[in-house]
Order: sequence, then structure tokens, then C-alpha cells
Amino acid sequence: MLKILVIFQLRRSKHTAATAIISPLAIAITAITILPHALSKSYGVSVAKSILAGYIPLLAILAALPVAIIAVIEASMGRYNHLLLAGVSPYLLSTSIVIVQALLSLSIVILGLILSKILYNFPSSGNLGLVTILTFLGTLGISGLAMTVAYPFRNPQTSGLIVSLLVILFEYLSPVYYPITAIPKTMASIILVLNPLASVMEYLRGNIALNTTITLVTLSSLVWTTLGALLLSKKITNII
Repeated sequence: MLKILVIFQLRRSKHTAATAIISPLAIAITAITILPHALSKSYGVSVAKSILAGYIPLLAILAALPVAIIAVIEASMGRYNHLLLAGVSPYLLSTSIVIVQALLSLSIVILGLILSKILYNFPSSGNLGLVTILTFLGTLGISGLAMTVAYPFRNPQTSGLIVSLLVILFEYLSPVYYPITAIPKTMASIILVLNPLASVMEYLRGNIALNTTITLVTLSSLVWTTLGALLLSKKITNII
């Protein structure tokens, strides 16, 4: 049943998702294409790769946030009622939505990885598969977090404002432009725990061990994914 729902949501979401993420995605892809080249000329290759290590997981965040909030708006409008009336569990439905969002975001990350590998030979070939898996897990958490934040709202205009604020907030609450070691330890710990993809960025830089990265991504994503799916299923149920 979950597989059928995921396939259904992928087909249903492809046009909506593309519309939602095209603007932040265009900005991020442009940055990946131009910024590291300019930085490598001015400050060296290590600085350029440090920025790339932040931008690759950031693509997942920029893709996941708008699509997650769109899902909450659609739930508020009763778009899933026909599935509920057909006997589909609200939690199973919300879980499939979270998985689809993560898959859509993952496709964007893969595009970023391909560009980064072709243009700058980063990351190393041995890390590609691992980075993809870790990013997918982190994106599940980001989707759940976005659903949690968007849960109280139904109005599309309000939700659009939330998307804009979240994109800006997560861009600077992610170690994209700085290593996590450059900020106070308390703040760094909060960012690593609350942002499922922050540890992936630091792993790509070599600042965090693989075991620590896996632990942080798994625990953070599990909490946010569970909470986001529960709240979305509650919103879906309340509309009937």
C-alpha cells in the first residue's frame, strides 16, 4: 500500500513541486556553478570545496521546504479526502507524502552532485553513494520539520511567507558559509541536533566523523519525520 501511495504522490506532485522549487533551485545551481570557481581563484581550492560541501545538502533544504508546506496546504483544502474515504490510513498517507518529498529533493541533490563532480571533482567518488544516502535521510527530517512549522497555517499567502522565512533561516542556520567549529559550541550543538543536514555538510568538510554524522542525521530525522507525519495526518483527518 505504501509503495502504491508513493508512486501516486510522485505522479501527482511532479508539476506542483517543480513550480515550488524552481526559484530557490535556480539560485542554488547558479551558485554551485559560479561561486566555487570564483572562490578558488581568489582564496584557494580548499575554500571553494568548503562552500560546495555546504551547498550540496542546502539544495535538499531549498527543495524540501516549499514542497512540504504545499502538502500541508493541500491537506487543509481536503485534497486527500478521496483516499481517506477509500480506506487509506491518514498516517500511511502522510508518511508517503514525506517520502515523496525526500525523493524529489534527492533528485535535486543528485543534480548538484553531478555538477560539482564534473566542474570541481568534488566530492570524491568513494563518498558519492554515502553522501546521497545521508542526504536522503536528512531530507526526510527537513520535510517533517517544515510540516511541523506549517501545521498551524492554512492560508496559502501565510504559508508562502513561512517558506521564504524558513529558506533564509535554514540557509544561515546551516554551516554553508562557515565551518561549525567557527561558532560557539552551544550554538553549534543546537544547529547539529535541530538541522538534520548540518552534520552532512560538516562530514563533507572532514570536520565530523562518519559515525557521529550517521547518529546525528538518523536521530534528528527520525524525530522530525515522525512529528511532521503525525501532524499532517491529524490535519488530513480534521478536514473530513
